[in-house]
Amino acid sequence: MSAKTTSLSSSAPDASTVPDAFAMQDEVLAPSNLVAFAGRMWAVLFLIALIVFFSIAAPGFLDLFNFQAVGANMAVLLVLGLGQTFVIISAGIDLSTGFVMGLSSVASAIVMQALTGYPLPVIILLGLMTSLFIGLAAGAVNGVLVAYMRVPPFIATLGSLSVAEGVAYVLSGGPPVSISTRGLGFYGNGFLAYFHPDAGLSFLAMPSGVTGTAVRDVLGFFPLQVVYIVILASFCGWLLGSTRFGRHVYAVGGNPKAASRAGIPLGWTLFKIYVLCAVSASLAGFLYVLRFNGGVANAGDALMLSSVAAIAIGGASMLGGHGRRPLLAIRRRWRRHHHGRPGGSGQGEVLPMTMLAPHPVSGAPSIPQAPHPEGLTPVLRCRKVTKRFGGLVAVDQVDFDVYPGETVALLGDNGAGKSTLIQTVAGVHRPDGGTIELDGKEVDIPSPLQARDLGIETVFQDLALCDNLGAAENIFLGREVPGK
Repeated sequence: MSAKTTSLSSSAPDASTVPDAFAMQDEVLAPSNLVAFAGRMWAVLFLIALIVFFSIAAPGFLDLFNFQAVGANMAVLLVLGLGQTFVIISAGIDLSTGFVMGLSSVASAIVMQALTGYPLPVIILLGLMTSLFIGLAAGAVNGVLVAYMRVPPFIATLGSLSVAEGVAYVLSGGPPVSISTRGLGFYGNGFLAYFHPDAGLSFLAMPSGVTGTAVRDVLGFFPLQVVYIVILASFCGWLLGSTRFGRHVYAVGGNPKAASRAGIPLGWTLFKIYVLCAVSASLAGFLYVLRFNGGVANAGDALMLSSVAAIAIGGASMLGGHGRRPLLAIRRRWRRHHHGRPGGSGQGEVLPMTMLAPHPVSGAPSIPQAPHPEGLTPVLRCRKVTKRFGGLVAVDQVDFDVYPGETVALLGDNGAGKSTLIQTVAGVHRPDGGTIELDGKEVDIPSPLQARDLGIETVFQDLALCDNLGAAENIFLGREVPGK
């Protein structure tokens, strides 16, 4: 351990809980009977049953082109739900997505109509930039309200819904905003590939030489709307399943307290989640414009609830912390069963601490200390550190000198303030009095993240873990290795 690293521990974890966690994971991933399997895969089984039923009842339903049409029609709804997935997993909800989508469609349609006569790529690019701007602005408002002003997500996004709805109707004047630019409809209704029996295969355009009634024989494959959703879903799946941000989304939804103690900035993470959700809604509005050559204020009004339902059916928990990553066929769950909490025996506890040497506490007998070489500078020095909870004084003018290489045990009865003392030094609690110095300089430690940056690491007594994450994910939470 380096001389500048202070490691605090407020109790040892119960080792009996570790094998139980892995046993439960193996049990969930390998269902033991048909009932358990059906309970986990009910949505897929129900979908298969619907396909079988309509294939029998409606000839022509089981057809490639019918499924392509369904996919193209559902693309806007799926894009709307991608960003909402992050919000749901973080234990929140965004009610404004429907009208953010409508506002985005109206604003981009107005800009694109005003650019009539310009090259088509310029019109599409500026329309897309307008949509993204609307999403970023709406997401920033929701993020500030939820993450920093602590407004409940339901209330904050309900207010944003009304604002977005009003602005959209003011901009459009009520009726839909139409775009007369030729060629725009292809990007919303075209196909990636076309095939004609005589002219052969072509990409992103009708086969050359096909005109008149011969157009009826052209077959289209892979609607562009489906291509867009595959690209966006793949990106969101990567973001949620393979990045630190995605891991933090699960942690914030599973146990915000544990996430904060692991050094995850809750406010900044929630802010990014709501910005991402609004940007997703604005992209849905832009796809609506491409498909229908125009925008309307209430374009997503009926889709918000459907997007939330799709997320819930797809495996996300409305309580947060759980959610199937897009495009993954196997659903992973983590459960951890505890057979009791360590400590709290009624006889007192032993709290091992590395490099933490207590000095006399106000009103308490002196604690013997080993002598230190003359001139040795403490790594950590605390003077008259005090912490109160209302009228209760939990820590009263405690002094610490932490020297390199020390391992000291802090003993005391339950309720003596040992955990509060450690958590105050670790940034969980702000001290109400006293000073803390590192390497001779007075510092402020407002959060566990700042404590970690200063070299103070802590294993907390209450085992603040994210039960929805695995053992390794909890160990490296807040310090994830890139690519792992």
